Amino acid sequence: MDLMAHKTGNIAIETFSRGKNSGINSTIADYFVIHCFYENKEHFYVFKTEILKEFINKNNFRKVFGGDKDEYGNFTTKIVLLPLKEILRNEIYVKNYIIDI
Repeated sequence: MDLMAHKTGNIAIETFSRGKNSGINSTIADYFVIHCFYENKEHFYVFKTEILKEFINKNNFRKVFGGDKDEYGNFTTKIVLLPLKEILRNEIYVKNYIIDI
């Protein structure tokens, strides 16, 4: 769940954590669901995993570190930030469920 999408305009997707692939890079699921809050609504974006991976890999989206910290105070999780406007503009999702909150 991305709790900051409504402020940043980006959806954060985990790719690597604690020395190994994680999140989108480790899933074996056919579909990947992103749950975020945006414009006072709760959104559930459903993607075909392979299409989302290809979209991430062919674009140079910003990558940051976050999540838990190691014993030296360094963040352990690598995250790619997908601009929500790019997801909507390219319509790469299979379905978008929106719930008013």
